[in-house]
Amino acid sequence: MLRKVLLLALLLVSMALLATLTSADQHLAGPCADNLLINAGFENDYRTCPDPYTPGAGPQDQLKLPLGWHPWYDNVPVCPPGDPNCNLEWYNRRPEYKKWDENEHPEPGPLRVRSRPASQMFFNTTATHTAGFYQQASVPAQSWVTFSIWVQVWSNRIDDPWESTLPGDYVVSVGIDPTGGADWSSEDIVWSNPVLHYDEFVQLSVTTQAISDTVTVFTRGAPIWAVKHNDSYWDDACLVVSGTPTPSPTCTMTPSPTPTRTPTPDGIPVPTCETWGTYWEDTFDDPDLPGWELNLAEGSAAISASTLHLESTSGYSNRFPLLWRNDVFPSIDELDLRLRFRHTGLTAYGTSIGIGTIPYDGRRYWHSDPSPSGIRDILYIHHSESEFFVRPLGRRDLAWVGSASDEEWHVVQLKLMDSTFTLTVDGTEIASVVSSLRPACLYIGNPMVVEHWGTWSALAVDDMSVSHCATWRRPWIQFPLVFKGWVAPYSTPTPTLTPEPTAPSPEPTIPTPESTIPGPTPTSEGGASTRNH
Repeated sequence: MLRKVLLLALLLVSMALLATLTSADQHLAGPCADNLLINAGFENDYRTCPDPYTPGAGPQDQLKLPLGWHPWYDNVPVCPPGDPNCNLEWYNRRPEYKKWDENEHPEPGPLRVRSRPASQMFFNTTATHTAGFYQQASVPAQSWVTFSIWVQVWSNRIDDPWESTLPGDYVVSVGIDPTGGADWSSEDIVWSNPVLHYDEFVQLSVTTQAISDTVTVFTRGAPIWAVKHNDSYWDDACLVVSGTPTPSPTCTMTPSPTPTRTPTPDGIPVPTCETWGTYWEDTFDDPDLPGWELNLAEGSAAISASTLHLESTSGYSNRFPLLWRNDVFPSIDELDLRLRFRHTGLTAYGTSIGIGTIPYDGRRYWHSDPSPSGIRDILYIHHSESEFFVRPLGRRDLAWVGSASDEEWHVVQLKLMDSTFTLTVDGTEIASVVSSLRPACLYIGNPMVVEHWGTWSALAVDDMSVSHCATWRRPWIQFPLVFKGWVAPYSTPTPTLTPEPTAPSPEPTIPTPESTIPGPTPTSEGGASTRNH
């Protein structure tokens, strides 16, 4: 009987696994039943197309798309706001369109196709574009249609093909012209919301109702900044009659309110933290650095003697190793962070530790750009050959400042109680700041990319921990004691005189025996314990 049960379980698991694999294979292939588009997989039938603005010049070698698809782009250069050194030659240039074929990229590298072997790409080098491609298709008049396509964006100021480092804010979207027009700037086009996402395929989709028996589908890529690489790769296009859509509520992101403890009425004791417990810690004994996300750039992250050592290993470089995570802080109002660190080999390129209020994805930023907000607004530790500081809550005026040549170990504690952050460095309290901000992310290293390559200050860290209140002490509250009809008073009762009767009672009275039960001795009310902060 047991054998039959085991065989049946094995059969069910195998069937589930087969179904999962089949589903995954179908998803990878991107099936689209009743697709109304031609060359939707961008595999074959590539030809050169004329420039939309100079059609008489004939086909252009830089404009290669499959049959049925046509390029479009905005040829009006416009400088983005906030660029005082704008060069119009960098903005809204005609991109190059071509086939990306994995057979032409046999060396190890990122896969730029979703359904093998090819995808459609367009790109600029050190320039931006507002561009895409389109196709007209026949559909039943007045029908509801849905256009979808997958896209991967690679936008980078350097040549790392695996990661979009310092990207150009490259947004993508798709649209449908329900009238069947071919003008990309037409107000008739219904566009999807723009998406900003890098280094992996995402699906874009839009739905609308056809006005005529022809619709036109558009793709659009529009980086803001002229970085070295602004590339997008498109695959698995699909246009289907989708039926009347069901309205759905708009999804809006609402920030979660900061939890606060309800004020306690006067006279009621407030609980205090009796014991603290470890919520997260890393003593840096495991060389695999479990839980950490890593971007080593041109450096290394090594474990030695229960210490994490970050340093550049290639001599001159423009990036430093970076580690980060978003799971070390509890979502409560009390915590105690402690860490021990040391900087050595100090150079002009400093390294840092940051604690911020938003989840961090390891995105780097260009040295001349504003630093990302929210990645170190709780705590910022930075050390180079010219400065050394520990700054709480973005307060320069309350920062601890050390000697720039200091290469000793230091211990930092940041404690949060009752919305008050208290910073302690090497056992000395530095500052207290009241704030509603709460920590969410932690990084070690340096997220900045510099233009001029150089050597970086080394950073060592050990014994990082975050504690939270494990048990609360709730003071006793005195209540009246009921004992055989007697109520214990809160204070010594004041004796009252009973007047003697003025006339003898007509009824005989039975003398009341004295109580043999001793009454409790009243005591003065104890002071309520309160949290002193």
